[in-house]
Amino acid sequence: MTRFSFVILGSFMFCCHSPAEQPAIVPVSKPVLKSFEHKEVPGGMLVLPDQPEAQAFNASLEGDLYGRFFYERAEFFVIDNPTNTLHRSKVRSITLYYLDGQLSQTKYLLDDNIVDRLIHYYGNFKITGRDAHSREIISSQPIVRKTETGWRLNDQLTHYELIWTVGDKQIKYGVDISSSKEPFTYWEQLKDYPKKFKTIEHAGG
Repeated sequence: MTRFSFVILGSFMFCCHSPAEQPAIVPVSKPVLKSFEHKEVPGGMLVLPDQPEAQAFNASLEGDLYGRFFYERAEFFVIDNPTNTLHRSKVRSITLYYLDGQLSQTKYLLDDNIVDRLIHYYGNFKITGRDAHSREIISSQPIVRKTETGWRLNDQLTHYELIWTVGDKQIKYGVDISSSKEPFTYWEQLKDYPKKFKTIEHAGG
């Protein structure tokens, strides 16, 4: 047998070992990711941290992942139809915004207008009109009026945003009567969220 034949034969024997020597293929099922849809999201998971890095990413949110962006430095989680309520209003959805693993903003889509409850709860506020009609009302009429049950916002306003600053956090509440998709929206965010998001966005671009 020539040297060349020996090399071919050796290669053939190496490739065609017996079935008993074949490595076993073990099927591994992927874990089923649980979602908070139609469930109550624990309140502790919705509270913005008081200090940087005080609240790390909660792995139980993986089932509600919307997407990861900018080299995974920004992570968004959307929970549809949770059983949570906010100031007695049913919550349509909750979106949690994580930047560098830290919860930095929450957004709630609501069924009801809770503006008067928020004014009672948080007090003084800043207001911005989001359409010409609302800007005209803000500039020419009283914004709130006193009633037997407390202060009420001028009900002629149709598209506007209120802002409160509470410590290191900012509370925003937006109303757009003409929108069927997002008529009432409530946000809580760390005050440095817009700046930090832009930094991450530019670094990822």
